[in-house]
Amino acid sequence: MPLTFSDGQARYNPYTDVVTFFAMDGEVMVMCNVSRESLEYLEHASLVKDREILAAFAKHYGEIQLCATQQHRAQHRRVACALSKVHFIEHMGIDDA
Repeated sequence: MPLTFSDGQARYNPYTDVVTFFAMDGEVMVMCNVSRESLEYLEHASLVKDREILAAFAKHYGEIQLCATQQHRAQHRRVACALSKVHFIEHMGIDDA
């Protein structure tokens, strides 16, 4: 079953340095995290400041959803999905880093 994403509920945690967002796998809620490093990769930037991180997330939300769906399926995990830079490199099929 494909993931269904909840728009507008992303939160940045400066202590863990990830943006957390949620999706549903049927009736099961899946917590997803995307790292700052991933967002910097997507932005083609060496540094995304704290105040810019949610804007970068929103800008790339479609690609993040696709990658989260791919990783969720590959990991066979029902309640969590953690996305790092390597997942986006694999998903997009390029490495410009």
